[in-house]
Amino acid sequence: MVSGPEIELLTVQFVIAHEEAEGRIVESVEALNRGFDLISRKPHPEDPKTSIDVRFIEVKGRSHTGEVALTSNEYHRAASAERLLALRRLPLCGPAFPQHPA
Repeated sequence: MVSGPEIELLTVQFVIAHEEAEGRIVESVEALNRGFDLISRKPHPEDPKTSIDVRFIEVKGRSHTGEVALTSNEYHRAASAERLLALRRLPLCGPAFPQHPA
């Protein structure tokens, strides 16, 4: 697996942009070591303070296609999640832009 801080940052930015394009509000929790990177909420159309759907997203970015690995914390969080934990894996085809979301 080939990864690194720049690739991870680009991948997180891409996933945030994708979620926001769907009208979702995204909160980064990467620094909190919660077992996932992002919380994505779909606000209720009549009450923006209320969420009608919540996604807990673990983002994995790599410089090529292939395997990804979960940390023990990520695995245990996914296994015990009350809500579905979404895994977003994006192979990067160049130094700056993801090509195909997986």
